[in-house]
Amino acid sequence: MNIKKIVITILSLLMLGASYANAAASEIQKFTFKSLNNQKIVLNANIEGIKLKNSKNKVVLLDFFGNMCPPCLDEIPELIALQKKFKKNLQIIAFQVQTRTNNVDLKKFKKEEGINYPIINLTDPNVDNFLKYIIYRTNWKSIIPYAIIFDKQGKAQKIYIGERSLQEFENDIQILINKKDI
Repeated sequence: MNIKKIVITILSLLMLGASYANAAASEIQKFTFKSLNNQKIVLNANIEGIKLKNSKNKVVLLDFFGNMCPPCLDEIPELIALQKKFKKNLQIIAFQVQTRTNNVDLKKFKKEEGINYPIINLTDPNVDNFLKYIIYRTNWKSIIPYAIIFDKQGKAQKIYIGERSLQEFENDIQILINKKDI
């Protein structure tokens, strides 16, 4: 590779990084997705965290998983139990990020597993930009399972890297549900 190509590549990467820095610093960035059930999901991101549109007073758990990842599969029953237990106060949204699985197969997977929360597939055209945003904001290294929990005001409260127990999730969610609004 000649020097000119190296310089152009470096400048391109710097400009890309600057564009994400500017986007992250902007007041609100809106991400719109379609779940496997064609539910429209809108996430409004800002410097403090992410707010799920139309989920006032709910704790939000974003789960980044793979449908062929053993630790991710181990967590699914726990997430199902959490969504069931805290249905009025919690919204889990899962992003399948491991493979470019078609929606038909992923819907079959969701049904077989009994998943009771929305799943957004990696094939959704808006997921790539959202993942870049998450990587930029949290320094995520694409390790799955990976989850971020947000309080009722949409402020990021905790990041989970790797598999977590039902008890840890439940304790953290309960604390956020009980937390008084400031």
